[in-house]
Amino acid sequence: MNYIDKTTNADAANEIVIDFLEETQRRRNNPGYKLFVQTPLKDQLRDLLIDEQQGYCCYCMRKLAKDETTTLEHAIPRGSDEAECNGYLTRYAGYFSDIVHLDAFVRTWSYPPYPHSVAYYNLMASCNGLLTEGTRDCSCCNNKRGHDEIVPLPFIPAINSLIKYTSTGQVYATDSDTQKDNAIKVLSLNTATLKEIRKLWHSVKKKGIDVTTKAELLSVFDNDILKMPTDLLKYYQNDYYFNLFQSYKWFYGYYT
Repeated sequence: MNYIDKTTNADAANEIVIDFLEETQRRRNNPGYKLFVQTPLKDQLRDLLIDEQQGYCCYCMRKLAKDETTTLEHAIPRGSDEAECNGYLTRYAGYFSDIVHLDAFVRTWSYPPYPHSVAYYNLMASCNGLLTEGTRDCSCCNNKRGHDEIVPLPFIPAINSLIKYTSTGQVYATDSDTQKDNAIKVLSLNTATLKEIRKLWHSVKKKGIDVTTKAELLSVFDNDILKMPTDLLKYYQNDYYFNLFQSYKWFYGYYT
């Protein structure tokens, strides 16, 4: 998992948010998220978030596309009431800045701080959590989390050393911190498919083969399909799962 530095693009991102706030104020609309996603500004902010995350999902490290398959994750859930939002800002004070609950914002219409529903400092780019062919059930990340409270893992500066992945694909917190362990559970980052994909990338890296084709994947197992573990066969035999595996190439660079 990578740390997300929310300072580098702050000026450009806040300009997008301010454009939205000024337009909604002129129209006397509520500057909530539902209105924001109906504007081109939402896509502009999404693309900026993807770029600052080097193109990877904030949680599972899947490669993101600048289209509807990428979702906007609210570290403080957008459905939080004012008390819940303030609780986040108190408990995780070191990871947030210039955020206020939407209800508090509309009482003053003064910024910064920005309403939590559209605040850049509260947003990350996430995959849609779809991992299974033929279903719309979300298996991980933003859409799997829902409204559950979790510590904002990608905002922790040392997160790259605090979250580790084993050769069998398991992800865990190196400091055995219950907040991080709970976040991993809520986000379903140890769901079977993600563990299989990491396990496969570990095998690929061990062989030192930069896999881009199915033929190269089979060569990792000496071109003998019988040597491929049963739980990994679908990544060779099925186009959907091979492409899904490819979208997690970040792990080729992770495993050494």
